[in-house]
Amino acid sequence: MQVKQDPSTSIQIFRNLTIEDQQRLDKQRALIEEYLSVNNYNYETIDGKLHLINDLLEYKVFRSDEKYELQCLGVVFGDALLIKLGLNWQIVKEESVEDPCLVLDGTSIVLFPLTAISKRIENNEEVDVFDLFDGFIDTVAEMKRKGY
Repeated sequence: MQVKQDPSTSIQIFRNLTIEDQQRLDKQRALIEEYLSVNNYNYETIDGKLHLINDLLEYKVFRSDEKYELQCLGVVFGDALLIKLGLNWQIVKEESVEDPCLVLDGTSIVLFPLTAISKRIENNEEVDVFDLFDGFIDTVAEMKRKGY
């Protein structure tokens, strides 16, 4: 378990996923994976995951008020980031709320992919999943360079 201090002075406590946490993420992945039969994606790759997310967004499969479904897209987006950056899924507890996040071991870098897409859609923003992914990659590279 890790404890990190957030700039807003609230304490974040990190822990590894439990079996229940892993099952929750797997259930969210499964919801998105139901759409794999529509197209022939190489889903095990970063590109395959991003293309599936992109198509689901482009065809507006989920409405902006379908927060759970949009966060399921975020799990798959997080899996793509995990592959690219060597991150680990963990649970962060802040105050009384526990959320899945991605952590880069040995750093203070923490990403919250579950809401990366959903918050933008809920705010009626256009989401280019490839640009969003590249933005995360660039931000992590910059943070690593600065020693976070």
